[in-house]
Amino acid sequence: MIKNLSIGAMLVVLMAGCTLEKKTHLAEEANINEDIEMLSYVFEGSYSTTVIKESMDILFIKYHIKPERHNYLRIGNTLINYRKESNGQLEEMDIINEMIIGSNLNKQTSFDQQLALSVKRFQEKM
Repeated sequence: MIKNLSIGAMLVVLMAGCTLEKKTHLAEEANINEDIEMLSYVFEGSYSTTVIKESMDILFIKYHIKPERHNYLRIGNTLINYRKESNGQLEEMDIINEMIIGSNLNKQTSFDQQLALSVKRFQEKM
């Protein structure tokens, strides 16, 4: 009887832990979606939230970055700063696309190195 109660209690704890983990993951996804929506308002061009998220997710995969909320915000803000520094001649999605292409050409380049290279290429074209 005590053995059955112990097993039952362990199952309840395991189920509660799984539910809590699922709720935490869903809350994180909701926060990321809110951040992507915010970025879609401030990025130049008319890109949907889906296109922005998928493009950033490709960057994260190619440069081994965890798809976490702070990374979406950090990278989004960095791209916005580069656009502002260029007086609007660069768009955030252009930089992302250039970085995706760059990652295919040189797989050893870090995210920060490729970002600098991509921005430099655009600046040379201006």
